Amino acid sequence: LRGSLPEVIQWRGGKGDLSDNFVHGLLEFNRAQLEGIMGTPLESINNYVNTNTVQKTYQKLISAKNLTSQEKMTIWLGASLTLALNKLSKNQKTV
Repeated sequence: LRGSLPEVIQWRGGKGDLSDNFVHGLLEFNRAQLEGIMGTPLESINNYVNTNTVQKTYQKLISAKNLTSQEKMTIWLGASLTLALNKLSKNQKTV
């Protein structure tokens, strides 16, 4: 964006909160995968995040309650980390 916007605008924080779009996409296009992840004990991420918090936040999401941006990030982190660690685990078993 150099040259097209003043530096103060380029580097400012809080340009936008896309968490609502994220949740819509997650529920609209990846709901089955998310349900599959959250339907497990989340043991693979136990050492990295509080899985009880992830599960409770997911329950809040599917009960159509309003979530904070931080809660939306908690769900994303839990799901992404689970997918990544499960993939790594499968790759290590094939080596």
